[in-house]
Amino acid sequence: MCFTGRISYHFGFKGPAVAMDTACSSSLVAANAARECALSHGHALTGGINMMLLPSTTDMFQRAGMLTRDGRCKALDAAADGYVRCTILIPVEGLFY
Repeated sequence: MCFTGRISYHFGFKGPAVAMDTACSSSLVAANAARECALSHGHALTGGINMMLLPSTTDMFQRAGMLTRDGRCKALDAAADGYVRCTILIPVEGLFY
């Protein structure tokens, strides 16, 4: 279910409300899109969420050896041994005055 329009309406935001689903990189893609919008229009708002509702999914990924052993992200590192199930939000300084 997509809530972007409802959230925009609730807060009185104007302009497009876009939901992005790119599997593992949605928050990063949304942050980049907000950055591009802020550069061209002066402001933007973005957020990301990763709803890990079923513990069985994490258990399955762990048994399959997909997750890191120590829970630390080592993207593009020779020591990488899997991935971490999480989503980040990167604040942009000076975006709102």
